[in-house]
Amino acid sequence: MGVFFHILSTGGGSGASRITRYIAERDKDLTRESPGSRRLFSEDQDNLSYHRADRILDPHGGQPDKDDLIHFSVMIEEEEFDKLGAEEKEKQARFREAVREAMKGMAAELNVEELIWVAGIHRNSQNPHTHIVMNKAAIERGTGRPRWISRIPRKLLPHRETQNGKEFIVDGPIGDKFLTAIEKQQALYLYPKEKQPELTAAEKWERLARKYQKEKAERSQVAERKHELSGMPSRDYRQVAASWGEQAHIPNDRLIDFRMALGKRLEFEMRLAFAEVWHDRAVRNGNTYRFEVVDQSTGEERKISDLDVHRRAAARATRTTDRLNRNEAIEADLADHSVTLQQLSEARETKIAALGKDVSSLRGTLTKVEEGLSKRYDMPVERELTPLLSRETLSELQQQAVKLNLAERVSELEKLRIVLAQEHTAPVRTDREAATLAAQVNVARAELMAGDARLENFEASLHLTNYEVAGDRSSLAGIDKQIARRNEDTKLVPQRAARLDLRSLARLNYSAAGREQAALEVEHLAYVRSEIVRQIEERRAPIIADRDLSRDMLDVLENTYLSEQRSRLRNGAMPEPKYESYQVNRLESSAEILRDPRLIKEVTDLERIAFKNDPETNWEGRAVAREIMSGIAVEETKERLQHFLESKKVSSLNLGEHRTGTLRDVEARTLTEYLARVIESREQRDHRHSIRVAAREHHGRLVSDFQKARDYHDAARDLASEAQGHDPEFTDKERINLEIHAERQNHEAQRERYLEMASGKEASHDCEVSISQSR
Repeated sequence: MGVFFHILSTGGGSGASRITRYIAERDKDLTRESPGSRRLFSEDQDNLSYHRADRILDPHGGQPDKDDLIHFSVMIEEEEFDKLGAEEKEKQARFREAVREAMKGMAAELNVEELIWVAGIHRNSQNPHTHIVMNKAAIERGTGRPRWISRIPRKLLPHRETQNGKEFIVDGPIGDKFLTAIEKQQALYLYPKEKQPELTAAEKWERLARKYQKEKAERSQVAERKHELSGMPSRDYRQVAASWGEQAHIPNDRLIDFRMALGKRLEFEMRLAFAEVWHDRAVRNGNTYRFEVVDQSTGEERKISDLDVHRRAAARATRTTDRLNRNEAIEADLADHSVTLQQLSEARETKIAALGKDVSSLRGTLTKVEEGLSKRYDMPVERELTPLLSRETLSELQQQAVKLNLAERVSELEKLRIVLAQEHTAPVRTDREAATLAAQVNVARAELMAGDARLENFEASLHLTNYEVAGDRSSLAGIDKQIARRNEDTKLVPQRAARLDLRSLARLNYSAAGREQAALEVEHLAYVRSEIVRQIEERRAPIIADRDLSRDMLDVLENTYLSEQRSRLRNGAMPEPKYESYQVNRLESSAEILRDPRLIKEVTDLERIAFKNDPETNWEGRAVAREIMSGIAVEETKERLQHFLESKKVSSLNLGEHRTGTLRDVEARTLTEYLARVIESREQRDHRHSIRVAAREHHGRLVSDFQKARDYHDAARDLASEAQGHDPEFTDKERINLEIHAERQNHEAQRERYLEMASGKEASHDCEVSISQSR
C-alpha cells in the first residue's frame, strides 16, 4: 500500500484564488461522481460549497489570496480505496476521516497548533485522490507566536533518493501519517473486531516502489493485447463476470466486447437520463432549493430558499389586518431582502448551469460511445444482444433510478439484472441488494401515502391560498366574495334590498355611474379569478404527477420484491431492510405529512442504529426538535378548528370545480326568505345542500387533523423523553417553519421566543411548547 503526494500550483499571478472552485467543479467523471458541484470538507464540516470553503480559508473577506495558500493532492490506489467500505458513500466518508486525522498529524510535524484547510475528493482518474488547500498562516505550538508556512519541507514528505547509484523511497513523517490514518480507516471496515496487521514504514514504501515499476504496467498492456488477438474475453469482461460470482461462466465469445460496449452505452444513456431529470427539476423547482446565502433578517449565513423568503414575508404581513396593507407589507419585506433574493437567484442559476453542463458532457460522451460502436462493430442481425454490466454498476444505476422515481428505468434495469444473473448462474440479488430493495419498497409505500395526503391537503386549502396576479395577492375565496359584493352593486335592486321592510329603500343602488363602475370592477375581478384558477391548475399538475410517479414506482418495486421473495423461499426469508441516510430523511418527511406515530418511531429507531455506527448522528437532538415542531402543529390545527367554529357562517368553503361559498349565502335571515324556499329551483336547492355538506366535511377534516396532530405529538414526546437535556437539532426546513410560525404571533414576547429557538439561542430546557389538550 502507498500514497502519492503532489504539490500543486495555486494559480498563476497574484490575487484571489479560485482553487476551491477548481476542486469542486473541474473535470468531473459523471459515471462515478454525482451531478452538480462536488461538496468539499474541512476539519469539522462536510457538504461545503466552494464559496463556504473560501470563507474558511479567508474568514474576513471570503477571497483567499493565491500567495497565502498551499495546494497539494494525496492519491491512493483504487484497490486500497475499495478497502475503506462496501459502497462509494462509505468509502468517501472513511477517506475524509483519514484526511482529517492525517492533517492533525501534519500540524504536529510542522510544529503548529492547527492547520486551516479544506479538501475535496476526486473520482475522475484511475486512482481516487483528494485535493487539499491549506492556509500558510498558523500558530506555533507552545509559543503562541504567528507562524508562516512558506512550504512543506521535502524531508517530511515521501520522496525518492539515490545512494550508490540506486534509487529508493524515503518514508517521510507526513506520508507515514497519511498511511497510518488510511490503514486505521480500512481496519474499521475490514477488521471490525480484529487488529489491523502492522507493517513497518520501510515495508510499506518498499511495496509501493515495487508495485509501481514501469515494467509491470507494460507487461499488463502486453498481456491484454494478447487476449484481444486471441479472441479471449478481455480483462474488463473478466471483472464484470467476477462481479456476478466467483464461479461465473466465462465463454469464449467474440461478441463479448461488443456486448461490453453496449453495456457502456446503456450506462451513459441512464446517466444522461438522470442528469436531465436533475436539470429539469432544478429549472422547474429551483425556487424551493435551499442555498447558503446571507439572510438579511439576521445578517448571518444560512441555507434558505427563495420560497422561504416569500413565505416568511407573507407570514409577517398576517399581522396587518387590511388586505391592501398586507400586500404592501409583503412587497416592503421582499425589498428589504433584495440582496438575499439576488444571491439566491445567482446560486440557483449557477446550479442550473452546472447541471446543464453535466447534461452536455454526458451527451457528448454518449455520442462518442455510439460512434465507437458503429466504427468498431457490426451489429449482428441474427439475434438481439444483451448489454453487459457489472453487478455494482447495475445496482448503482438502479438505486439512482429509484431515487428519482423513474419507474420505467427501474423496470428496464430489473429485466437486465434477471437476464445477466441467469447467464452467469448467479442470484438475482445479493443479501445486501435484497435488503436495499426492502428499504426501497418501504420508502416508496410511505411516499405514495404522503403524496395522496399532499394532494388532499392541496385540494382542501386551494381556495384559501393567496395567488399573485398583476402585483396583487388574492385567494379564490376572497375574489369570489369581492365579485359577489360588487355584483350586488351593479343591480338597482340588490339581493340585500329584497326584504320586505322599510329599510330596503335605503339599500337601492340609485346611482347609474356607481352601477357602471361596479360592472367594470366585476369584469376585472373575473379576469383575476380566471388567472387564479389557471395558477391553481398549474400547482395541482405537478402534485398529481409526483403522486402518479410514486404509484408507478411502488408497483414496480412491490412486484420486484415479491419475485425476489419467491426466489428465496427455498433458501430463507428476505433480509431486514437496510436504509441509507437519505431514505431515513424521506421516511421522516412522509411521517410528518401523514402524522403517522408508527412511522416516526421507526425513523427514531433507525437513527439510534445509525448512532451506534456513527456517534456524530444526533438522534437525541432530532427527537427533541420533532417534539417541538409536532407541538406547534397541534397548536396550528387547533387554531384552525377554533377559527372555523367561531366564524362558521362566514368561513369560505370549497365546493369543488373551483367554486366557493359560505353558509351565510344560503341562510334564511327573514321569514320571507324562508318561505321563498317553497318555490326555489332545483339548482338553488342543490347549491344549498352542497354548501351544508361542504361545511360538515370541512369541520370533520379539521377535527381529524387536530386529532392526528395530537397523536403524532404524543408519540414524538414519548420518543423525546429519552433525550431529556439535549438541545434540539432543527433541519433547515424546520428552522424556517419555526420562524414562519413565530412571525404569525401577535404577542411580541412569544414571537421573539420562537425566533430565538429557531436561531439556536434558546436551550432545550427552555424550549417546551405549551400544548393544550382540550378538544
